[in-house]
Amino acid sequence: MNHTLRKFYSKGVQHIYQRAKDKGVIFYDDIDRIVFFSIDSVIAKRYEVIVLGISEMYTHLHKTTIVRNRKQMSKYIQDVSSIFARMYNYRHKRKGELFEERFGSSSKTESKKIRQIIEYQYNNHTEKELCKSPMEERWSFLPYAKSDHPFSQPIDFNCLSKSLKSALRLIDRRVEKGEYLKYSLLEKIIARLTKEETEQFIDYTISKYMHIDFAATASYFKSFEAMVAAFEVTTGAEYGIKEDYDSFPDTEYVAIEEIFRQQGWPHSKIFTSSITKRRTLAEALHLRHGINFTAASKYLHI
Repeated sequence: MNHTLRKFYSKGVQHIYQRAKDKGVIFYDDIDRIVFFSIDSVIAKRYEVIVLGISEMYTHLHKTTIVRNRKQMSKYIQDVSSIFARMYNYRHKRKGELFEERFGSSSKTESKKIRQIIEYQYNNHTEKELCKSPMEERWSFLPYAKSDHPFSQPIDFNCLSKSLKSALRLIDRRVEKGEYLKYSLLEKIIARLTKEETEQFIDYTISKYMHIDFAATASYFKSFEAMVAAFEVTTGAEYGIKEDYDSFPDTEYVAIEEIFRQQGWPHSKIFTSSITKRRTLAEALHLRHGINFTAASKYLHI
């Protein structure tokens, strides 16, 4: 990204793009994604940012927002990024800046172009072959526009385990106080839950922190249903941001995740291993498991 003054129209919609400083993987698991989402929720509300959409991808993220001015936008991104990076570095035992210093952004005022960037943003997971529709993907957040438990069974509050009941109450308190979530807290909670309860807890947490204004997003289309239908037939367009494009699907990262899970390797292993060991592991992932070498390199931050 060059440092020329970015275009900004105060009455427009801002498409924001961020990636890791070394272009590697950012979000390794659901806890990474939940922590980021809770921080974004708290800070967006603090600065009165209207969020139309968020797509948390493995190596980058997209946001579609409405802000008053450049200062508000920059302060919002700066605070979210710095808070997340500080906690992320501690969890993953890494050092240094996480995101590129200068985020990408484009500003649109014409209705057609606004619809195109909304379509583009929500179709990121679809384009990377992680789902067939944004309504199927948890981390597009679109399913939460129609349900507070799209990926889990409804919660029966009269019949909860002690662990889940305590976890939900804790989320309620933090949301009420305007506090984002910390890694240590989430890790302790999830360690005590069953697989089914974990899915319920994740859905509940996302729904409680939900700050995406789906009604405002759908207002650029005839209806919410028309918007979803548009996502099905067009991927949208974005020419205002120079985004890196990898030819391989993000299912490569899913495959690496499964290998790490089977081997019992923590993600901190990546950042505490020497570059030589990481290169050796990338070659093994490629030769023994058929993983795309570039995907392996980005996953291992080579």
